Order: sequence, then C-alpha cells, then structure tokens
Amino acid sequence: MDMARTFSALKLRPKRTIEFVMFIGEEQGLLGSKAYVNKSVKDDTADQIRYMLNYDMSNDPKGFNSSSPESKELFQQIGNLISTIDTSFKNLFTSLAFLHSNHQPFMLQDIPTGGASGGRLPNNSGRCYHADCDVFDLVDEQGLKNTVRFNSMLIYGLADVSEITAKHLTDTQT
Repeated sequence: MDMARTFSALKLRPKRTIEFVMFIGEEQGLLGSKAYVNKSVKDDTADQIRYMLNYDMSNDPKGFNSSSPESKELFQQIGNLISTIDTSFKNLFTSLAFLHSNHQPFMLQDIPTGGASGGRLPNNSGRCYHADCDVFDLVDEQGLKNTVRFNSMLIYGLADVSEITAKHLTDTQT
C-alpha cells in the first residue's frame, strides 16, 4: 500500500499504467491471483501485463529478482541509481522462479514476474510465518521502509523505460 501511496504523494506519472493489486486467498490456493489471471485471459488482456512484481516475504532488499534473465541489464541500471542514493542497496540480481505465491498464476501464464530479493526476514520471524506467533512486533521498520523505497523506484523504472526487454515466456522456459 505504501508503494501506491508513494506514487500518489509524488504525483508520479510514468509512461505505462501501474496497477497495485492486493490479492486474497493465497494460503487457500492462490484464489485471488488465479481469479485475476483467469479474468485477464478471458478478457484477452493478459498480453498487456508486462510484469507482475510480487512482494511476499520481502524485507530490506539488497537487489531484485526476475523470472526473465533478459531483465538483468534493466533491473541493474535501476539498481545502480538506487545504490547511489543508499549504499545499503547492493544491486544484486537473481533470475529465479519461485512457486506458491501470488505471482505463480502470472508466471504460469508466461508473464514475467519479479520483485525484491536479498533481504532476510528479521527477528527470527521465519519460524512464525503463517503461524500464530506472527505478530507486528517482528516487523523491522527500516527494512519495511527500504522495501517501499527501493521497490517504488523499481516499479517507476519499469513503467517509465522506453522498452521492456522481458518477453512472455514459453511453457518450456517457464
């Protein structure tokens, strides 16, 4: 939500449309993200989705991840600018495809996915992920702020660049 608030507060208007979406039902089988993708396929708008960035379990990122290796140069150009603003951002890049989070239905529809990477969950909170002991006190405030700052810059960079080199993936590539 704070990434969307950042765009609103700064009145940012990149070349491409950005849609901020919150899905429900991830733990029940990715229900919201599957419904979103199914609707976009039915409406024939899935090809208009250039990227799906997912921010599940991100904290104090040190770089970015993309399922599309072609995005490395663009992501690192954006990361270079970020690291000049804040040297705690290390501009690491990974090209991995994880499953079981809201980006999965997009990825399986051959839409490039990505997001933050390199941050560790704070305060030994991994043991409480999806458990009763998951409480707000486990959140690292600066890590959360860095997630918003760094990823707002990534989102803006992707939405404002003249060309996105990431291509929709084939089933074999996925």
